Amino acid sequence: MKRSVFLWLVVLGMTALSGRAANSKLYAQWPLTNSLFMSTGAVSLHPYGGGVKLSDSAAVFEDGAVGLGDITLFGTPMLDVAEGITVTGWIKPKEIEEGFSKTAPYTLIYFYDSKDRGKTQFIFRILDGKLNAFNADPAKNIFSSFAATEDEWSFFAFVLKSDAVDIYMNQYPPQTTAISNSYQYDRIYVGALNTDLARPYRGLIKNLRLYKEALGPKEIKAIYQSEK
Repeated sequence: MKRSVFLWLVVLGMTALSGRAANSKLYAQWPLTNSLFMSTGAVSLHPYGGGVKLSDSAAVFEDGAVGLGDITLFGTPMLDVAEGITVTGWIKPKEIEEGFSKTAPYTLIYFYDSKDRGKTQFIFRILDGKLNAFNADPAKNIFSSFAATEDEWSFFAFVLKSDAVDIYMNQYPPQTTAISNSYQYDRIYVGALNTDLARPYRGLIKNLRLYKEALGPKEIKAIYQSEK
């Protein structure tokens, strides 16, 4: 066997193993399963073609993409930052509609502890057209140079740990920012900051996955390659 072919098979095998390792840590995915359940008073979930539908006004497409002009609030078993949290998915931002600020942040994922929301927020969002995160107490903006291009599908991932946040986009190496975080979360918003629809995300999102561990670069790369 030629050396180049052998090396290619080795790389392919390692990628497959990384993918299986990531899947073993999977906690919940989109279309959502009962691994995540709705909190009282939030938008209810309805069966929709083997997946779920956020509400009667939420658009769900054949490829599983969901238009998030609505909000979703999940109550979850506690997610512990000390164990690591990873979220991966694909986004296709749309132009911000008239009447909404062009410079305000638009939320993709929002974690907090319902017992102390003000001090435990972690928000992953788009700000000025780029990926951005906000970690509360101490308040810290985590800026990324990755551009979230309108009307284009882009893979994203963030890994939240007690001492750092890793942000990924497409095939690029992660950008890492040091933080201090020892919180647990029992609430997640997807697509908006709160139930008043403040700064909703405009666009589509699909293949959203939540992991209760901090995945590494090889595992993130394997997820990206398997879905692109």
